[in-house]
Amino acid sequence: MIKLIAAVTMLIDHIGAILLEWNPHWRVQCELCRMVGRISLPLFAFCIARGFYFSEKHGTTFKYIKNLTIISLMTQTIFTFMSYFLYGKFEWSRANLNICFAWLISVIILKLIASIKDIKEQKSIISIVAIVALCIVASVAPIEYNLYAVVYPIIFYYTLIKTENPLFCFLLNVMNYFLYTIIEKIPIFANTTNQIVAIFALFIVILIKPKTDKLIKMPKKFFYWFYPAQFYVLCFIKWYFFLRTKV
Repeated sequence: MIKLIAAVTMLIDHIGAILLEWNPHWRVQCELCRMVGRISLPLFAFCIARGFYFSEKHGTTFKYIKNLTIISLMTQTIFTFMSYFLYGKFEWSRANLNICFAWLISVIILKLIASIKDIKEQKSIISIVAIVALCIVASVAPIEYNLYAVVYPIIFYYTLIKTENPLFCFLLNVMNYFLYTIIEKIPIFANTTNQIVAIFALFIVILIKPKTDKLIKMPKKFFYWFYPAQFYVLCFIKWYFFLRTKV
């Protein structure tokens, strides 16, 4: 059920960003859509962390990494040209990497952390260096939400999945948000770019117990296809009804 809520709120967010934001007459509707969509990122982050937990449990982590790599590349095809669908013209400066690359880096970091047994061993030292390198890449590369998104699944994994410490999880989420605003130089209470709403997604995760979460169970592969598919569908709608007449 958490996945479903994440998917629905993400779709609402992208409807606002792709179909509504360009039109000043739909400003209020766009603001509402984007505000609702703020909770989708942490919900997906929790799902990524939980996916890593089960992949480690069943010995399928490398398959999980492969699937995330495939979905990242599939989504990037349309995501590269997203500036055209958002602003009516293509700009290379706006061609960022989609959020799946952040999830991919996060899972790789989680795997590297799990491989650290003795900090004095050469293998552990290599893992630590690799973690630092990946964090630097996530900070400087044009990845959507950068290190902010990468850290999210790691927080959830160690505070809600490996152990259950909701208060510590909340504090780390708040810290992650404020670091994000400082690094990206975003005003703390900026309108739709404001991620502070995302902090409260934690309460959705806590309230939806494991038994409740299984009430609505979607096919595992559904969400691998849903993320890129909704971009293609929304961008086609934008092009067909609003952009092609301008060409």
